[in-house]
Amino acid sequence: MDRVAKLSGQGENVRIAIPAREHWPLPWYLRRYHNTAYEDVAENSRASEIVIGGLDQDATLTASLGTSFDRLGPFALRPGVELVLFVRKGFASGPAAVTP
Repeated sequence: MDRVAKLSGQGENVRIAIPAREHWPLPWYLRRYHNTAYEDVAENSRASEIVIGGLDQDATLTASLGTSFDRLGPFALRPGVELVLFVRKGFASGPAAVTP
């Protein structure tokens, strides 16, 4: 997350949308990021640079975000909870690329 925020040029002000219903302990991990929104509607996430959704939302988010985002993941948040990370194209490339 820190690498993506740095690449965006916005640092801790990078916009993060989290429509995942199972997101604890993300609020703790992302507490430094001031523009983090925990949303119920995945379709509202396009304005963000980073979108974190549940694996059950993968198809909906892929369709909603279209070709403007790169899909990374899935990643285990905690036992039994897997998330998918979407990063606006351009932020997940280059020397500081996001890797699992």
